[in-house]
Amino acid sequence: MGKRVELCLLAALIALFALPVFAQAPLTVGIEKKLAIDSSGFSDVESVLTAQGLRWVIYDPEATYIAPHFEKFDLAPGDFLIVSDADGLQNYSLTGRGKMEAGTFWSQHVKGDTAVLELVTRGQKLGKGFVVDSYAAGF
Repeated sequence: MGKRVELCLLAALIALFALPVFAQAPLTVGIEKKLAIDSSGFSDVESVLTAQGLRWVIYDPEATYIAPHFEKFDLAPGDFLIVSDADGLQNYSLTGRGKMEAGTFWSQHVKGDTAVLELVTRGQKLGKGFVVDSYAAGF
C-alpha cells in the first residue's frame, strides 16, 4: 500500500470513531422553572410565620440541587435571609441587596430536592424585601 492510501485509511478510521462523540446531544444538568415568591405579597408557595419572620419551601422531587433566582433583593438593615437545604446543614445568609450588593442574582445552590428560604426580621426600618421569579433545578 502506498503512503497516500494509508493516510486516507487512517483519516477514515479517525473520523469513524470520532463520529459518535460529535453526534451526542448536549448534556442537560438543570433547567430553569418559573416560580413567584414575593416577601411582601403574592407567592406561588405559601409562607409560614415563624418566631423570627417568614419561611418558604421550594420543593422539586426530581431535583438534585435547587438555586433560587432573586429578581429583586433589598432587605432592611438588620434583616437577613437564610437559604438552606431541608435539614439546614447547607445554609448561608444574604443581607442588604444580596450577592455583591447586586439586587438581582442567582443564589448559591443547595443540594437536594428542597430549598428553604427563611426571612429573619430584626431591623427597625421596613425594607423592600425580595422577589423570587424562578429557580434552577439540577439533575
